[in-house]
Amino acid sequence: MANRVPILEKPNVPYQNVSFYSYPDNVFLKGWYFPNKGNNILIVMHGGKQNRSQSGIGLINLCITLNKKGYGILTFDRRQCGESEAAKIGDRACLDRDLAGAIRFLRSKVGSQGNIYVWGTSIGAVAALSYAAKVDDIKAIIVDSCFADISEMISRQLMSAFPAFIIFKPGSMFMGRQFFGMETNHLINNVEQISCPILFINGTKDPAIPNEDAYRLFLASRNPASQIWIVNGADHSKSYLTNPEVYADKIVSFLN
Repeated sequence: MANRVPILEKPNVPYQNVSFYSYPDNVFLKGWYFPNKGNNILIVMHGGKQNRSQSGIGLINLCITLNKKGYGILTFDRRQCGESEAAKIGDRACLDRDLAGAIRFLRSKVGSQGNIYVWGTSIGAVAALSYAAKVDDIKAIIVDSCFADISEMISRQLMSAFPAFIIFKPGSMFMGRQFFGMETNHLINNVEQISCPILFINGTKDPAIPNEDAYRLFLASRNPASQIWIVNGADHSKSYLTNPEVYADKIVSFLN
């Protein structure tokens, strides 16, 4: 559990502590489930090395708001985040397996008739696209602050932090593939394989992900119901905080 962001905030509404295993590698994951009487369920995946509370982007409040608007909500700590187990070193970046486990868990609760949607931010959005490119069992996806290409993202981060370190980019990609199982294919290739509608969200003041990435991903989607929403003044993963009610209504409108 070393160097993990602790869960310091918990929901102030009824919820269930839940646990399940990733699929197929059986990493033990912990989360919260906000039940609802309907058959619409939204999986919420945090970004970065955060956890299911991610207070800096208002994640708990987003879950509560969408739950009140009629959705069952499952939010959980990805592998080696929060209170979830770490994967073996070669599988640490296989985040789509966490989502696969979450969907299997939900199917055990609601059966085949439930409508499952996914919301992910930053690397959580990448996990959603990686999974949906392989399996066709999600009704719709919302991706917030998602980069289009991991190679370009690493270059931007290296140039921002240490411009001279850009020479180490090829080594960074190699290490990611060899030791963490990191996918290095273009995210646009994943989007092209996804049949369900996708809502792409990005902020105009996101220092990590330019709006161009959102447009490139949007144009790659082959579903005519896909949408793009550029939020004025929003920082990375913080579009919800700019206007929480408008953001929640946008998601509900899209899913409806």
